[in-house]
Amino acid sequence: KARSEERDRRIVELETALLNGERIRRTMHNRIQELRGNIRVFVRTRPFLPGDGISSNSSIDVLPDGESLTISGNNPGKN
Repeated sequence: KARSEERDRRIVELETALLNGERIRRTMHNRIQELRGNIRVFVRTRPFLPGDGISSNSSIDVLPDGESLTISGNNPGKN
């Protein structure tokens, strides 16, 4: 009977730990989604259009994956 009670107590402990872990996971997931959304809104890019042409003095380089870009250089009009 003592083993059965010990096992039942351990099951309750593990279930409690699982529920706490799930709560933390949901909180972290929601925070990550919020941050991703904030980054998208902050950057808000659009694809290059055929009429945009290729400029040799552009400070934006689109990487081969078509989604990533790098920004380099200084913008003389901004401080």
